[in-house]
Amino acid sequence: MKRFRRQSNVIVMNIPWEALDAAAARDFLSRANALTLEDARIVLDFSRVETIDTAGIRALLTLLKHVNAEGGELKLCNLNRRVQSFLVMVRLQRVFEVYATKAEAIRSFGERDTKR
Repeated sequence: MKRFRRQSNVIVMNIPWEALDAAAARDFLSRANALTLEDARIVLDFSRVETIDTAGIRALLTLLKHVNAEGGELKLCNLNRRVQSFLVMVRLQRVFEVYATKAEAIRSFGERDTKR
């Protein structure tokens, strides 16, 4: 399975694990950090992810900090209810831009460009 691809000048990363937890967080960060180019536009596709824990959240926050420092943007898509609920529970639903579909997340980059 190809984990990274470009669509409309956006890098899409399909997260390959069912659980973004302590066991997967380190591997996730090493793969994701390979993406963080200056001004990168990144979409993380959660369609395979069933659960997330605090280690997974910590990994997402670390990646977000790195992407923001490089002037890039990070967006999430295809989160199931369990993962969305966990983001709300830890009060991070406002920190991450979340979209229902990959297409919506990709389109949102274009919308932001026209609003600048």
